[in-house]
Amino acid sequence: MAKGKKLWSVAALTLSILVLLAGCSGEKAEGTPAQEEIPTPTETPTPTPTVEVTPTPPLQSSRPAEGEPSDWFPTSAGTKWTYKIDVGEIEPLNYREVTWPLGNGRSITYSTRGRFRALLEDEARKTFVLEVRVKGSTTKQGPLEYPAGVELEIEKDELGIFEDAQQVFWAVAGSGRFMAHEVVTYSPDTPGAPTGAWGSWGQKEGYSMRLVFFAEKPGIEIGMGKEPRDTLLFTGVDTQVPQYEGIPLLHFLRTVQPAQKEEGETMSYLDKGFTEDTWFAKEKGLVRLEQKVDGKTSIVCTLPQFSK
Repeated sequence: MAKGKKLWSVAALTLSILVLLAGCSGEKAEGTPAQEEIPTPTETPTPTPTVEVTPTPPLQSSRPAEGEPSDWFPTSAGTKWTYKIDVGEIEPLNYREVTWPLGNGRSITYSTRGRFRALLEDEARKTFVLEVRVKGSTTKQGPLEYPAGVELEIEKDELGIFEDAQQVFWAVAGSGRFMAHEVVTYSPDTPGAPTGAWGSWGQKEGYSMRLVFFAEKPGIEIGMGKEPRDTLLFTGVDTQVPQYEGIPLLHFLRTVQPAQKEEGETMSYLDKGFTEDTWFAKEKGLVRLEQKVDGKTSIVCTLPQFSK
């Protein structure tokens, strides 16, 4: 994908960081998914998109979408999505950056690459179900305080996308540029969480956060941090999506970079980067996701059932 070289800083979002999450130790408990962890100590981060890239030429139609951005990202209480997840020709991967507070304004962040436990336990299984419901509005979403935030209820997660999650939120910025972050909090008792002299006693919960939707013109890519490893690109309006032919959908491309290795170190499958194409329909939100590793399809997620 060709990208131009025009870069500029994005204005910081108004965030109230109360607690930060994410950490895993190098030791793995028996029976847990194998995973590579890259710890990066940081000061308490400000999860703010800081880089925008304009690719040339635009990837899809630049015709403006009709309606408000919120029309494409519904958050009304009771809204429910039932997704069917089909595993493709290659094993899917997951990636998250989790931050844990250490006290005195310090925190530690881990970039964690992993596999899905359900596939390790049953390699022959190829179809899974994910059910997500908007539980209700909340002005506190883990470390954030957005007036338009909502808490999600994960009613069924057969693949383990939200494994170990304590709470799941969407933190939505409705003023200025419309943006929606997925925020997941984790208990300090989560395997891999950092411990101090008192163990997990007194340790605050951690969180992971990533951008899942934003409003902009096609060709804008946003990542969090100075050198983001996980970015989201808005490619434009797509009318050629299976089961939605002729219907305008908003198309985003998530890109997770491969793990950084020292010269001479061996790259494993877990170190690979991957992409996730996501499509959003008006009044429905996310209706399709396709993950690819090495250009091969690892997951296709569709929406057979939706209710408001």
